[in-house]
Amino acid sequence: MKSVWALSVAAVSILALSFVACGQTDKSANQPQQYTITVNGTNVATSGAPTANQGATASFTVTPSAGSTLPISVGGTCPAGSWNGNVYVTGAITANCTLTFSSTVTPPPLSCASGQTTCGGACVTTTTDNNNCGACGTACPSGQSCSAGVCLTGSCPSGHTNCSGSCVNTSSDRNNCGACGNACTTFNSCYSGACLSTVCSGFLINCGGGVSGCRDVTTDRNNCGACGNACTTFNSCYSGACLATVCPGSLINCGGGVSGCKDPTSDSNNCGGCGTVCPTGGGLSGACVTGVCQ
Repeated sequence: MKSVWALSVAAVSILALSFVACGQTDKSANQPQQYTITVNGTNVATSGAPTANQGATASFTVTPSAGSTLPISVGGTCPAGSWNGNVYVTGAITANCTLTFSSTVTPPPLSCASGQTTCGGACVTTTTDNNNCGACGTACPSGQSCSAGVCLTGSCPSGHTNCSGSCVNTSSDRNNCGACGNACTTFNSCYSGACLSTVCSGFLINCGGGVSGCRDVTTDRNNCGACGNACTTFNSCYSGACLATVCPGSLINCGGGVSGCKDPTSDSNNCGGCGTVCPTGGGLSGACVTGVCQ
């Protein structure tokens, strides 16, 4: 009898362990598979959860860097998704995958001196430039020179000299002052064919570049109080001092001094906050309404 009793107890114990094991296996099987999403960004800032359950979507907030432009391109191996404002929502995740967001940085516009034009990223004088005569890209044929924006055959008109194929007025040209190739230094202007120290009018001071370098250091953010003393992004220049810009009313300071005061409730480039640009396409108009991209 004792042997039978012992066998019965052992059998019950084995069955109990089997039920426990089965219960643990079933619980593990009910847990969803979780996958990793690797996110990379170029000229953008991203935020969002780096994992997603089997069949679920993942959301990432994407903000363009300063100076970058829309649209933001999306790449990688994750299932294609869609935009909701500046939030990108993936398709259903079924495996580990990658996402790549990128936008293009636009360089600041080139600032040319008075009388010059931006052509191919360089400042040129279209009245005398043989490669950009009268307009960008208009090159004078061999044997001709550019004068007053027109390609002419033969010698330069009266009062002009042919310097490396361009007709220039050596009495006033800072790069050919008095003679071809005689360039005036930073703080000089060319007057009657001679390089002379530039004297700025009134309260302006010479910060280089001849007459075009005369600056008002009481208000110039790049030369505030002195040449080369640039105010930081959120400051303005007032009476020669860099001061923090306080925007009126409900406007917020998004950089650039007073001109950087923006309305986050309606500004499509700063919607709800500085730098949040409302995208277009995919049912979105690009408008900002009460701080939300529509």
